[in-house]
Amino acid sequence: MLLRSYAYLFRKPSPCFSVFLVPQVVLVSQQAEALKMHSDLKVGMYWGEMGVDFWDSSTWQQEVDKYEVLVMTPAILLDALRHSFLKMNMIKVLIVDECHHAGGKHPYACIMREFYHKDLNSAISEVPRIFGMTASLVKTKGAKLDSYWKKIHELETLMNSKVFTCVNESVLAGFVPFSTPHFRYYEHMEIPSSKRASLVGMLENLTTKHRFSLATLDLKASTVDSIEKRLRKISSCLTYCLDDLGILLAQKAAQSLSTSQNDFFLWDQLNMFSETFVKKFCSDASQEFLVDIPHGLDWGVTNMKTQSWASTWRKVIVNLFAIKLFALKYACDVACTVLRVDQIIMAKQAGGPRRDAAQAAGAGAEED
Repeated sequence: MLLRSYAYLFRKPSPCFSVFLVPQVVLVSQQAEALKMHSDLKVGMYWGEMGVDFWDSSTWQQEVDKYEVLVMTPAILLDALRHSFLKMNMIKVLIVDECHHAGGKHPYACIMREFYHKDLNSAISEVPRIFGMTASLVKTKGAKLDSYWKKIHELETLMNSKVFTCVNESVLAGFVPFSTPHFRYYEHMEIPSSKRASLVGMLENLTTKHRFSLATLDLKASTVDSIEKRLRKISSCLTYCLDDLGILLAQKAAQSLSTSQNDFFLWDQLNMFSETFVKKFCSDASQEFLVDIPHGLDWGVTNMKTQSWASTWRKVIVNLFAIKLFALKYACDVACTVLRVDQIIMAKQAGGPRRDAAQAAGAGAEED
């Protein structure tokens, strides 16, 4: 909207143009494509790997004559200004994405101090209109409130702009889709001690039963030892689920471990027979837990105050457990993806021609 409003200032054949600065290379094409989609402006994209570090004045002039909006990283614009390939008074609108980075020796800050404020104070040449965007005005965390206002004032001074934001999220809701959070609360109630003792005793008896059955089989001592260790580990896991999540989810945990499609337990240390034996133990534990779970729509956890059953399905407790599980999984996937993207970015060349191409050109020059 802003660029369309001021487009009359830099429409070709005007020698002027606008600049859209983004802090990362991966955002150059993203913002450029958005501009092309929502406007009829001629948009050029620039980043270090294109070899812009070696462009001269004539090359930049060709780009200015061709495009109306130049999308680039701030280091490229700073370098072009320092070499006088581009002039600040040629820029009619300067858009700064993630403008909270403007501070210290960041290229955003250098552009503003070395060129914008210099022209602004001289009152000889025009300066571009500044539009900065950010979701967080202050990068510092844990500071006092007064320091936040100081940082905001410093940013306003450097950008020669005023900070504006929405009064509340309801204004943004008309333009940006927001998720609608829903909260479900439930009171954690411990299983009666007698019932817990009965269930723990059941797990111990089941473990003993399967250990006795192992003794009747002709197996290696190492195999028997591996199976017994696994049985003890699973029994401990189910006891923990019983205490922390209740009978229902302890049964679900046992049922999950008894299937071959689960991702919550590693079987790679056991052979096929041992794996089947351990899964049989989990299946038996699941069936034993089911005995203590009422059937029908109203089965769930015990209400200690009224001695009645509260439906876990109606209170969405099971759904909440599943949501948390998948939320953690997807959060880990996103974090890993971000790390991989950062590694790719860091692995790329900073700019200029590729080394092998430069060496080939040098070799050709020597042969001549």
